[in-house]
Amino acid sequence: MYVLCQGCTWRALPGDFPVWSTVYGYFWRWQEDGTWLKIHDKLYQWVRVASEREPSPSEAAVDSQSVETATMISQEVGYDAGKQIHGRKRHLSVDLLGLVLRVLVTSASVPERAGAKKVLKRVRRMGGVTPFRRLASLIALIVCIRFGWMGDIGEKTLCSG
Repeated sequence: MYVLCQGCTWRALPGDFPVWSTVYGYFWRWQEDGTWLKIHDKLYQWVRVASEREPSPSEAAVDSQSVETATMISQEVGYDAGKQIHGRKRHLSVDLLGLVLRVLVTSASVPERAGAKKVLKRVRRMGGVTPFRRLASLIALIVCIRFGWMGDIGEKTLCSG
């Protein structure tokens, strides 16, 4: 979190942290095994309950933003012709409290519909054993209205008929 918030390199962590390679090792392992997502999902539910809401949302919003990247970056970079930006695209889903459900970063060339499909698949998998059932029908509605998308994000075909 320090590297993310402060913008420093791993090797420049302050002296009150363990050796940078140890900190990075934990960060990487927790990223790979899903620990960060589990922490996020549990904190998310606690904040909703503290706000006198149900643990899972019934409504959400999805949007994307194209962001320019440095010319030396070549991984996951593309061109968003609509916004005339060379870079990456953030696909973000939030509930009505403004709490982040899931974020997906793709090449800027990925269409909003495709990005929405991917980020909403991640939202459907939130919560582990008890998925966010209250949000399931709304996901279909958001995709149909905002993106005009007709596709499948899992069990049902959306916007059909």
